[in-house]
Amino acid sequence: MADVTKVLIDDHARLRRLFKAFSWGTYAQAMNICDELIIQATIKEELIYPAVRDEIDPSLATKAEDGQERIKEEMAAICDLDSDDPSLDRMTKRLGETVLRQIEMEETMILPKINTVFHDQLLEMGNQVFALRQELLAVKPTRVGRKAPETANTGWGKQLLGRTKGGTANVGW
Repeated sequence: MADVTKVLIDDHARLRRLFKAFSWGTYAQAMNICDELIIQATIKEELIYPAVRDEIDPSLATKAEDGQERIKEEMAAICDLDSDDPSLDRMTKRLGETVLRQIEMEETMILPKINTVFHDQLLEMGNQVFALRQELLAVKPTRVGRKAPETANTGWGKQLLGRTKGGTANVGW
């Protein structure tokens, strides 16, 4: 299993790829981005930001939570659009800019401090993040109204587990 900072950096890389692929601007792509953002926001709000608040710096946790709120507001506006709304492309690209600023803040201000303060707990925290992601993928309906597959796409490549979970393709991760 990977440590929590590696997991979060991989999550950030996944978001960067999703936004880069959005150049085609389809509604389904925008909803996939929103699905991933919901999962990442839940993980951060339930596991990461409370740890930052309690053990590192409450003001840093507040700054991160404020950024997440902006992302959720922009995401909600996108999810309220009709699939053929001409503003979808513009709004999703703006969301991408907001997400990239949040990622930059987390990678430069939060993750280095997590590495230092939680040095002995990084693997345990990574396991917790992984377990919550699995739970969210397995039971949470996606934004576009379909259920997640029975065998969730874990995002863990062959180099970590020696195989892909359940033979499920690791598409987009």
